[in-house]
Amino acid sequence: MSWLIIWLIVCVTAGTLILVIRHIRKKRTTVAGSGGREAGEPTSPFWTWVERCGWCFGIVSGIAAVWTLVTSASPGSSPAKTPSPDPSSVVASSDGYPLEPCSWTLVCNDRDKMDLDTGNPGHGSSSIQVGPARNGGPAEIILEDDRIHGSDTTPRYVISPGTTADAADCVNLLAHKKYRRLEVGLDDLTQGTKLCVETNDKQVALVTVMRVSYDPVGLEIAFTTWKV
Repeated sequence: MSWLIIWLIVCVTAGTLILVIRHIRKKRTTVAGSGGREAGEPTSPFWTWVERCGWCFGIVSGIAAVWTLVTSASPGSSPAKTPSPDPSSVVASSDGYPLEPCSWTLVCNDRDKMDLDTGNPGHGSSSIQVGPARNGGPAEIILEDDRIHGSDTTPRYVISPGTTADAADCVNLLAHKKYRRLEVGLDDLTQGTKLCVETNDKQVALVTVMRVSYDPVGLEIAFTTWKV
């Protein structure tokens, strides 16, 4: 709730209370007058200031109410949506990239890791690289027998709830850190599943599962990475 709404509630409450007190005072004055009070008898200074404050609160409340309505109706007052990135901001993409788990590090550990920042096979957390040469950096997708994870302990995955998503959707989803996952089980991945991923370079990637198999284990993904 914005400070303007809070101020409006305070003003309306205070103004209403003072007007009620004023009404009670006038009623008591009428009753006293019928009992013989002279018409010209001056009112108490306290109640005079109470009336003035009541009018002030009423005016401020009215202005605040109008201001609230105008700003809420204004097109610029709605929350800004994250703009879709320009096509030139795409830094890596693939229409289909197959991954398979690797048990023989010296032979196939370039086949189970993908660096979404470059679109090339990446590496794990080890600073000593063994096995086939890889052109990518730290991998955001590393395929195991039962799950995928990244090369570090940063939660970077959010499964998109819809069947379509773009960079703006992923930026909004990844902003909610409590929804992020450190890893995703293969049981949660089906054909068409979309993953929003924050890369090691703080870019945003949309990964779409094209195919997933369990015997043997295999995963094919399509992805687009944007610089945002």
